[in-house]
Amino acid sequence: MKALEKAAKDRGDARQEAPATAAADASAAPARAELLLEPLELAADSSSPPDPAAAAQPAPAPGAAREQAQAATVLQAAARPQSSGAGANLRNYPIVVLGIIAVLIAIGFAVYVALQIFQPSMLIRQAPVAPKGPLPPFTQAPQPLTAAPVPAPLPAASVLPPSVAGTATSEPTPVVRPTPRPTPRPAPRAAAPERNTIVVSRGSPAPAMNPLLPRAYAALQANRLAEAKNLYNQLLRAEPRSSDALLGLAAIATFEDDSEEATKRYLRILELDPRHALAQSGLIGLLGRADPIAAESRLKSLIAREPSPYLYFTLGNLYADQSMWPAAQHAYFQAHHLEPTNPDYAYNLAVSLEHVGQPQVALRFYRRAAELAAAKGHTHFNLAQAQERIGKLASQVE
Repeated sequence: MKALEKAAKDRGDARQEAPATAAADASAAPARAELLLEPLELAADSSSPPDPAAAAQPAPAPGAAREQAQAATVLQAAARPQSSGAGANLRNYPIVVLGIIAVLIAIGFAVYVALQIFQPSMLIRQAPVAPKGPLPPFTQAPQPLTAAPVPAPLPAASVLPPSVAGTATSEPTPVVRPTPRPTPRPAPRAAAPERNTIVVSRGSPAPAMNPLLPRAYAALQANRLAEAKNLYNQLLRAEPRSSDALLGLAAIATFEDDSEEATKRYLRILELDPRHALAQSGLIGLLGRADPIAAESRLKSLIAREPSPYLYFTLGNLYADQSMWPAAQHAYFQAHHLEPTNPDYAYNLAVSLEHVGQPQVALRFYRRAAELAAAKGHTHFNLAQAQERIGKLASQVE
């Protein structure tokens, strides 16, 4: 509106100055550019030939032309669409979208990290657990081996080799049978060997037995312990590695209730021969009275020197005598691992597994022990009792 008022004021001024400036404007018109739309269009089409009709039209007055230009400028400014803001918004739209996406990603990552730290189980798929039947309470099996429904593990004496198993008794006494002094046979005179024949010579005769051994054994059988002890000590001084002398001294120490001395003698035999079955059985018989910590230490040192299934079996019985069933189970497992075909090792391992609350694994080793015993044709454990345990455990876990 202000522009229209100004244009009307200028129109009045132009009417008053029109007579004075008509000549000057007429002379300067060709050189001055007016704010008209028509001259711009003519200038844009200057290359085309001029229109005679347009040239014949009289040019408007300079004041009127100025007013028309100003009015047209005002109208064009008022009618121009406000599209610059919308265009800027369109140009900024991708940036805004990307920013929103980045914020959402950051929020999701923060939530994921928080769940990983505070509630990791929500992001881990839990495997379905099949319902299990009620397990028998551990207190049903009393700790003492004599009254427990779980069968007691076999002592080491039950796993003696077939050559000496029949002579082993529950009392850890040495079983040393004196043999007559070997009398060397006179060697026949060998004839002169023929050409291209193989000559086989006789080997050296077996070493003669020390005469102190049968005398000491006879004194021991007659319960003359002092005499037997003296003879066995003489034999040991003459032959420091004599297992017979060590067995006799261990038996005498057992009769005298000197469990420490007997254990020392048995462990010395095991140092010389880790597979000595009689020494193992005697050591197991003394576990209730000897120092279990010292026996365990010596057995472990022997195992570290030369791992043997017999030594592991002895160590397992040592732990079982103290109701240390997890340690006994580990020792029995090592014995079974070193000699998997021994049914007694599998049986004692099954007993220890049942004591530590693993009936399913115990069932497997009970069955393994029964199979090995059937394959060998003999067993040192009660096979009927093993079959009974198999039936009870099968009804619980299967």
